[in-house]
Amino acid sequence: MLKIDIEKKNINKIKWNTEKVENMSYMFYGCKNLEKLPDSIASWDISKVVYIQYMFYNCKNLTKLPDISKWNTQKVVYMNDIFGNCSSLENLPDIKKWNIESLIDIDFFIDGCTSLKAFPDLSNWDNIQFKEGELLKNCFPKKL
Repeated sequence: MLKIDIEKKNINKIKWNTEKVENMSYMFYGCKNLEKLPDSIASWDISKVVYIQYMFYNCKNLTKLPDISKWNTQKVVYMNDIFGNCSSLENLPDIKKWNIESLIDIDFFIDGCTSLKAFPDLSNWDNIQFKEGELLKNCFPKKL
């Protein structure tokens, strides 16, 4: 498991090589002062990643994410709470094209994201059964 403890002023200086990473769970967990992620994470190779649960959990000052819509999520099995408690996050990237064929757990995906103004259309994610109330627990908008 990879966990990074970084100050926001240094995050852009990190040279990321993610091509062999299989576990990104808790990677930015608890980075409460993180306001912005580098745009370079949009081009990360996460094709081998299986676990991304709690990846951005409790990043309370994060207001937006880079366009991570092109991430290859085909092998991801656990995505629960990936954006949980990101209470300043206003929008999610258009992640409807993420391949979720291996996904088992997405519970509490955006739990506590109380500043969300919109939510991407995930109607094409038809191979997973969302438990009503758990995907959108404690977030706005209450209804999609």
